[in-house]
Amino acid sequence: MKWRRTTALITALIASTRCIETYAASSSRRLLVDGEFESIGNPPMPVQMPVPMPARDFSTLGRAVTKHLPAPFWTKDAEGRYTGVNDYFTRVFGFDVAGAVIGKTDEELVEAATVDLLIDEFDGVLPNETFKSIWGRLRDNDIIVQESGEPTRFLERIFLRDEKRVIPVNAIKAPYMGGTVGIAVFGHLDEGGITLDLVRDDDEMSIGTSDDTDAEAVRIESLGRAAVQGGAFLLWTKDANGRYTALNDFYLDYVGADDESDVLGKTDLDIVAVAAPDGIDDYEGLLPGETSTSIANSWSEDDLRVIESNETLRVIERDFNDGRVFDVISIKAPFAGGTVGVAIPVYASDASDVVNAVDVDA
Repeated sequence: MKWRRTTALITALIASTRCIETYAASSSRRLLVDGEFESIGNPPMPVQMPVPMPARDFSTLGRAVTKHLPAPFWTKDAEGRYTGVNDYFTRVFGFDVAGAVIGKTDEELVEAATVDLLIDEFDGVLPNETFKSIWGRLRDNDIIVQESGEPTRFLERIFLRDEKRVIPVNAIKAPYMGGTVGIAVFGHLDEGGITLDLVRDDDEMSIGTSDDTDAEAVRIESLGRAAVQGGAFLLWTKDANGRYTALNDFYLDYVGADDESDVLGKTDLDIVAVAAPDGIDDYEGLLPGETSTSIANSWSEDDLRVIESNETLRVIERDFNDGRVFDVISIKAPFAGGTVGVAIPVYASDASDVVNAVDVDA
């Protein structure tokens, strides 16, 4: 397999914000506990999209994203109305069925989700922040993506209705079908709360568009297609032995694969052996004692933790690209006896924006 790591993605991210390198060298895996990444005023970061891949099967990633992925995922039309949302998105905003969200704008969604609620009742609210300012920024960022035609990473604010909290999220939005496709990765870990209760491999989230199984199948297919073809983030599934079973186009382009056959069935050690045959000793940002093998092993160890616990894991992992080693936020959850995962690079305008980082083994 010819390896052609996508360098434009990391270059663009680094150009806009600084890589966070404040973690101790003793461990390359860090849990995030209430991590405040940065204020809502920071500029967006452009992200380069991959070259379209051949025709794909969307069923595996469709079910993984719709029923198991512990991160809000959605699609919108050109007017900013939701055309698809996964179960996690639906639950976070306090709705019983995904169909209750479809067709709404951010303004309408926020209004419906906050009936009889005041923002003063929520924790984590910034000075002068309102529900209107929250949904207004979401829409403004959609317009930026639509007008530029480029995927972009934003630091946004959303609220967790049931927990009555306003939190920062890393959102990546990309043009899709005349509108946008997006995902939001939380910067905190909900221990025993919304995340761990929602995603279990033996009990799928029972949220659907309606009781119509055909409509639900269409929703899963549609979201799977959007995640595979439009998602500007790394998305994958693995089996119980850590071998890749599905990836989105962005991931395939990131690792320089011509199609899925170059990656499917391979382990993390297989992947890094091709990515860095001469090692990463001269890479910028390398921690003492860190190697490509230790990085791959940490990914596999985190997968095993998810499988053994049957619970979601949010963790800071290490990755490398274009001569640099850097942190990524990885969210992993049980899926089909193995795992589903999503990852985006961690960057902020100032290292002090990340607080309460703790060692996994602490």
